[in-house]
Amino acid sequence: MATNSFFFGETPSPEANTVDQLIDSLNEKLQEATAAEDNASASASSASNSANNAATSATSAFNAATQAVTASSEANNFSSSASISAVAAAASQVSAQTSASNASVSENNALTSESNAAVSETNALAVYDLFDDRYLGSKTSDPTVDNDGNALIDGALYFDTALNVMKVYDVGTTAWYRTTPTTADQANIDIVTTNVADVNTVADSIANVNITAGNIANVNTTATNITNVNTVAGISGNVTTVAGISGNVTTVATNNANVTTVASNLTSANTIGTVATNIANVNTVGTNIASVNTVATNVANVNTVTTNIASVNTVSSNIDNVNTVATNISDVNTVVTNLTNIDTVATNITTVNTVATDITNVNTVATNISDVNTVVDNLADIQVAADNIVSITNYATLYTDMAANIIATQNIVASHHAFA
Repeated sequence: MATNSFFFGETPSPEANTVDQLIDSLNEKLQEATAAEDNASASASSASNSANNAATSATSAFNAATQAVTASSEANNFSSSASISAVAAAASQVSAQTSASNASVSENNALTSESNAAVSETNALAVYDLFDDRYLGSKTSDPTVDNDGNALIDGALYFDTALNVMKVYDVGTTAWYRTTPTTADQANIDIVTTNVADVNTVADSIANVNITAGNIANVNTTATNITNVNTVAGISGNVTTVAGISGNVTTVATNNANVTTVASNLTSANTIGTVATNIANVNTVGTNIASVNTVATNVANVNTVTTNIASVNTVSSNIDNVNTVATNISDVNTVVTNLTNIDTVATNITTVNTVATDITNVNTVATNISDVNTVVDNLADIQVAADNIVSITNYATLYTDMAANIIATQNIVASHHAFA
């Protein structure tokens, strides 16, 4: 049987073109169609079942997809929450790490502060120890060591509760000194305060004080002999006069005994005045004079003067006299150079004043001192001569007349002899 027909586009063979063959072919085709229908129906049923199953599966898939979407959304939400939590956790971790770092820094700072506090404590203790070595506190007597038992340092202080005064230590002298004056020192301060007017007087005359200080050796000598200085200051005019003729004064002082003798016989009749008036006769008498230096060995009045000396306060009380002395300091130096002579003069000041009154005669005597010494050595004879001056004068006149007569007689004799 041919399997191809015109229904399927094949060209039939000539022998098949019969009705049987056509019916057979149609039946065959019908069977095939029925089989195909059955198969199609079965396939459709299967397909329907599959479709149902597919629909169910699709529903399930949809439901699963929905659940998946829901789960995905929830997962996304969870993921987002997880991400946020992770970020928060990370931030917390960073914060924790920062806190840990800060805690470490704080710990280090605390350790540094602790170390600094220990150093500060050590420094404070060292400073206190230094202070404790310098101020020893209150004590009843002078300590020999500091509060640590160590040697005392220069300038250490403590409060003496026995005397109620501060004291300071001097290493050089190993002694404690009061920082307030003693009762005796305060008394001296009070004396200075009481005499501040004198101090001001000295201050106003500081130039003279400086001059005096520059000549302090002479001032000390002057102070030792202040009684004589006051005496001399009272007759400063005479002193200046005497200083101007210091050579003559020295000569007179060397011959003090003779001056005293001369002064004692100055104004009485037939004495020095008479001699001065008859100086030519004195010069004639002076040809046999001896030295009067042996007379100077008996001067011993200086020690008597020194027993009544006053202190420098006496000088302050007599500042006008000191200023007078300072103004005449060259004269004072001259006086000091000739102090022994001045002491001698001061001892005999009445006599010196007498001499000063008759200074012209004294100068005349000084100029002719060798003759004066001759006169002193022959004073007894001069006294006799003075007592008999009229007779001596008459004798001199008589002698002159006699000599003239003798010369005249000789001349007459000579003339007669010549004539002879």
